[in-house]
Amino acid sequence: MTEQEFISFYNKDVIVTLKDNSTISGHVYTFTRSGDSDNGIASISLESNQGYIEVMQNEVKKITITP
Repeated sequence: MTEQEFISFYNKDVIVTLKDNSTISGHVYTFTRSGDSDNGIASISLESNQGYIEVMQNEVKKITITP
C-alpha cells in the first residue's frame, strides 16, 4: 500500500488487518507522513474500543472502510 493510499483513510471508520492477520477497528483521527516520522514510516492513529492505537504502514495487510 502506498503512502498516498494510506492517507486516503484519514477521518474514516475502518477495519485494519495487520500482517499477522489480527484486526483493529476504529476511526482514523490522524495521519503521519513518513517524512514527518522519527522512524521514516508513515502511520495512522485509530480511536477504538481499545483506546488510541498507532498503526505503522509496514504492519498493514489491508484496510477496509466501514459504513
